[in-house]
Amino acid sequence: MHWDAIGAVGEILGALGVLVTLLYLATQIRDNTRSLQAASLQSVLDGPRDRYFLPMATNRANSEIFARGLNSLEDLDDSEKRRFFFLMFEQFFQMQQVMHLRERDLIPQVDYDAWLTYTVSLARTPGGAAMWPHCEAVITPTVADIINEQLDQHPDHPSFIQLVPLFRHSESRDGAA
Repeated sequence: MHWDAIGAVGEILGALGVLVTLLYLATQIRDNTRSLQAASLQSVLDGPRDRYFLPMATNRANSEIFARGLNSLEDLDDSEKRRFFFLMFEQFFQMQQVMHLRERDLIPQVDYDAWLTYTVSLARTPGGAAMWPHCEAVITPTVADIINEQLDQHPDHPSFIQLVPLFRHSESRDGAA
């Protein structure tokens, strides 16, 4: 009988060991999930900063094309319209990454909503609205549907130029455009 008691104690200790191991693994998975979420959010922020915002801030020609293009495609020559297309397409393409990260719960809803608001505000500018059909034709249908849904459901949402008047083209400030 003494060996039966020792065997029972061994089984209990083994079960406790399994329980401790499971708790440890759950903690590691939770920590890993938090790390993935932080890394995903950081990539959403770093990507546009490195590929778009910093080059835009340091390249006067692109900055001017962007500002003029947002106000009116008519202010751009054909070459500048193509450059404006890529500047705008980058933003819509970034929205695709944000959408996929949100679907996997790797970024919070508030960050997704902020990025969607920003992206839609670009499409609400005169030049953005004129360029949107070209971008929509080559972006994934899911992202196009999300943007179109926001454009339809929130017709009074302000444009990027309204939110950031610094991008109003100088002629537009005077009321000419």
